[in-house]
Amino acid sequence: MLTMTTTETRSYVDSAACRMVATHCACCGRELVDSISVETGVGPECRKRHGYQNPQQEENWEAIDALIQRAWKTHANWCPPALLEAIQKRQSQKAANVAVHHIAVQQSGVPVARLVEVVYHLGFVWLASRIVKRIGVEVRETEENGEPTLTVYGPYSERMRGGFLYRIPGAAWSRKRGARFSAPATSRRQVWDGLCQAYPAGTLVAGSKGVSVIPGSR
Repeated sequence: MLTMTTTETRSYVDSAACRMVATHCACCGRELVDSISVETGVGPECRKRHGYQNPQQEENWEAIDALIQRAWKTHANWCPPALLEAIQKRQSQKAANVAVHHIAVQQSGVPVARLVEVVYHLGFVWLASRIVKRIGVEVRETEENGEPTLTVYGPYSERMRGGFLYRIPGAAWSRKRGARFSAPATSRRQVWDGLCQAYPAGTLVAGSKGVSVIPGSR
């Protein structure tokens, strides 16, 4: 269980009336125009498509506890009191609701990356993956010419083009729609190191084993 505790007496800024308003969808970034969407931080179509109400796997409370303990040391304010309280009480749906709302409010940055990790470990895999697709990098495991391959989807990076890509044996720019490059699955460690060089700290990276965050102090 978590060792941090929430403050018993909260200021008026923690009240529902003063909570920051979500104006754009956490999943697609489009403007939110109805009250339910503003309250949840997710538009109606994205709620239907990306499993907002129905998690796809069991919660991993151990992973969430470890994430909070680890991230607290460098970004103490990333976890809202309401989220920490829901996690302590093992209220998965409430925790997911709070996390997604704060993602919609902030849209990007290291705190958002941490919150997406929480959403993933709460079992909302589709939701977390969709958010990563919008603001981060996705690494898919596929096959090309019968060989296991890692294909990277994400924003363009000049560092990626001019640096590490050419140091990975078998790596090449991809012709797949939305993809940046592909590399042999055996180059997993080198691909991760390259992503850490190509993208800023706090960038989300989604893969087959979950959501990771490029490290750093920003």
